[in-house]
Amino acid sequence: RISIESAYKVAYSFTLLSSLFMAVGAYYTEEPYPLIAIWTFAALLMYTYDAGPQTKRLGLIGNIAISLMVGAVIVYGAASVSLAETEIVIYAAIVAFFANLAREIIKDCEDMESDEGRKTLPMRIGLMNARSVAYVFILASMVTLGLAHYIGPLEYHHIIFHAPAIFILFSLNGPLFHGDDHKAQQNVRVGMLLGLIAFAVQVSVL
Repeated sequence: RISIESAYKVAYSFTLLSSLFMAVGAYYTEEPYPLIAIWTFAALLMYTYDAGPQTKRLGLIGNIAISLMVGAVIVYGAASVSLAETEIVIYAAIVAFFANLAREIIKDCEDMESDEGRKTLPMRIGLMNARSVAYVFILASMVTLGLAHYIGPLEYHHIIFHAPAIFILFSLNGPLFHGDDHKAQQNVRVGMLLGLIAFAVQVSVL
């Protein structure tokens, strides 16, 4: 464990490193403005999550902020090679956003008893209703994934690469119905990882 003062120093050091790496990336990429814009957007989300309005205390708003940052990571990586506006990147970011939003809500269900000083979605509408909302966001991620293969840049039959992730995410209704929030949010994490791997395989191999 470290002191609060040391923690602040570490945080400032990583912030400086992040800004330096962003500046280097912007210098070498052909289209620097998307990279700078995404980094600035994510930095503002991170700052307002812990300071300022402290969106982490606002339940669903904080969940959305974190999920936007998760989606921004994908777009930021693409922006570093001037591909931020590529269709597959946008679809992948939206899928990640919805899936992570579901996971954040499920984690709030899991941590409901220890979440003092926060107005989480489960506290507002109840555990079962919050779990239902989380599953709706899981379905939204699956719909987005389907659209990427049906009207988007990917071949429809290539959705088979996402079969493991789809199976894991669709089967979440079991642990959610039984109140096993820990298993559910861990399964979402695994599903997201498998989905991102599938996107990477499609981009690099097909």
